[in-house]
Amino acid sequence: MARFCLCCSWLVLLGAGCAEKPVATGGIPPGVVEAERAIQASLAQLGPEDQLRAEQQYYCPVMPEYRLGEMGKPFKVVLKGETVFVCCKSCQDTAQEEPDKILAQWKELKDRPRATPGN
Repeated sequence: MARFCLCCSWLVLLGAGCAEKPVATGGIPPGVVEAERAIQASLAQLGPEDQLRAEQQYYCPVMPEYRLGEMGKPFKVVLKGETVFVCCKSCQDTAQEEPDKILAQWKELKDRPRATPGN
């Protein structure tokens, strides 16, 4: 006759599937999937050409720890003839105040590896 220990039952309930990655999201945690959807929705607010440019640029050159679209619709700014996207109004102001610095950062970010959802 099998015994069921009530005090240890939580181990069975919690431990059974915890180590597995979610199947419905391709192994990416659901919170990351939602964040990626929000970013894509923000980028979709741009026109098709600008959306493609922002997707290719990927990071904000003023605050490179942020992806474009992470803080809402990216802002487009032209610095010395170059079209650059930034993550927010504050970064747009900074870019216009320091165009040489931001263009240098923008060029540096072109070679930066992109983050992948879930990593």
